[in-house]
Amino acid sequence: MNPISIAASAVVLLGLGITLRSTNGRLIVAGVALTLLALPLAAGGSPEPLVLAFRTVALLMAVFLLDHAIRRTTVLLGPTRLGGTAELGLVAAAFILGALLGASIPDPRIPAIPLGAAVALAAAAGSLLAFGTDTLRIAAGAMLLIAAGTAIVPALGGEIDPAIQLAFAVAELTTAVAAAWLMLTGAAVRHDLELADRPRDLRDAR
Repeated sequence: MNPISIAASAVVLLGLGITLRSTNGRLIVAGVALTLLALPLAAGGSPEPLVLAFRTVALLMAVFLLDHAIRRTTVLLGPTRLGGTAELGLVAAAFILGALLGASIPDPRIPAIPLGAAVALAAAAGSLLAFGTDTLRIAAGAMLLIAAGTAIVPALGGEIDPAIQLAFAVAELTTAVAAAWLMLTGAAVRHDLELADRPRDLRDAR
């Protein structure tokens, strides 16, 4: 079993824990960044250098935009509907189930730990999307869900076309841009997804 992949999987799980448990917006952004930066190494496979470089630059741009937006609105967030501790339990259970599944498959291309991390990533994304109550967490869930698509296939021993990986990276950046705009202008996707007071006129928001 590749020790680099195992270490990267541990970093992914750490990032997920920070993202789910924190009520500090900047820590949530840091958790998402930690998770997604370590993900290519955790998922297995060998990403092409240019694809990896593009993905890294796109992710850093997304993190910068989200961090800028959260600093301009409000740093402290309320809890999720389910609660961070319960969500951590769900993600831990997903990791264990994924790792057990990987260990039960007699295929050396499917290591248990990276598969467990990929399943945990998908579970965390679903939890944030289902139980998040603010724009930042919804955006984080969407970004993690997109990333899960790039993690599951390599963890199962397959390969993803570089063009698809680039498209996923662009989708993550687009999600961050949309979330940052919503936070900075005060426009909400739903009535409970605002981080800042709504401006009197969105055309005057900067």
